[in-house]
Amino acid sequence: MIALFWALLAGDSMLLLEEPELSLNDAIVAQIPLLIDRIKRQVKYRRQVLVTTHSEAMLGNPIDGRSVLLVTPTDDGSEIRGPDEQESALLTEGLLPSEVLLPKARPKEAEHLGLFK
Repeated sequence: MIALFWALLAGDSMLLLEEPELSLNDAIVAQIPLLIDRIKRQVKYRRQVLVTTHSEAMLGNPIDGRSVLLVTPTDDGSEIRGPDEQESALLTEGLLPSEVLLPKARPKEAEHLGLFK
């Protein structure tokens, strides 16, 4: 967590955090978006932070869901998109990105993986 704090303060270029929740307790993970937001508000320059995650704990915060991009597989590779009109309405009504967007990133038929012997 201290490394994340210093990474946010050091420099003004884009910062990519790839799955920062790995090996952390969900109680700590839930605080990461809030930490990023508070530090960005306090520093004199605005650093763009890009976070990749599948973490329900991280996306279960009252963060601005309009800033969440969803990556979904297509026949040609992947598609990256923001919330559509219906998803935006649900986020505006108070639902969390973990409730609206994260289920759409779930692999199709993932429950079938447990059927293999």
